[in-house]
Amino acid sequence: MNKNQIVSTEPHYGKTKKKNGKPVKIGTRLINKDGEFNVVLTPAGKGAKFASELKNNKRYYNKGTKVKAEGLTDTQRAYRAGYLDARKDNAKVYNAKKNKK
Repeated sequence: MNKNQIVSTEPHYGKTKKKNGKPVKIGTRLINKDGEFNVVLTPAGKGAKFASELKNNKRYYNKGTKVKAEGLTDTQRAYRAGYLDARKDNAKVYNAKKNKK
């Protein structure tokens, strides 16, 4: 998608909801002249997508639809698990610095 073709952007929400009942924003939809859209995920959205892929052993597009592949390879599983572990480690460091539990 060329940057000049983007007509509008809108928030892309996941299936989970916040404590106040509002849906969680997991990315931004980039809509082009033809009406087609691509989704750019936030770090939280990417983490949620990777967790879902590991749980279901299926690969998904950022739009939420399944890829027609047979499942995740060992390399793909390792990358997703490493990404989630790094996010968890960073959260622990942040909480330790802020004296949170």
